[in-house]
Amino acid sequence: MNIFNQIKVILLGTFLFIGFCQFTTSQISEKDLIVGTWTPEGSPDSKKVFEANGTCKDYYKNIVSDTYTWTIPEEGVLKLVDNKTNEIYKYELDFSDDKKTLELIWFDLPSKSLFYIRN
Repeated sequence: MNIFNQIKVILLGTFLFIGFCQFTTSQISEKDLIVGTWTPEGSPDSKKVFEANGTCKDYYKNIVSDTYTWTIPEEGVLKLVDNKTNEIYKYELDFSDDKKTLELIWFDLPSKSLFYIRN
């Protein structure tokens, strides 16, 4: 194999590898992305902790104030069920490109958005 063919093979392999890496990182599910601790913008004493087991806990000054069961029933939708009252809250999920900011938009009040920052 001459040098030009070797260069072509190396370049092709490199492009395929880069494409595969971009594809796999873009395939991270919203269920995986939401797991973790999120602080509301402008409210450092509050936080939401989404656990992988489907539990969400609201904290205020490090004390649990509410607990929910969370699901993502369809792409771009977060459903929270209050464990005390069984009240259901639905939000549109919108992650920033860097996956460090989350916007929750209430379905009942589309003009009301909540912004969270990943801790």
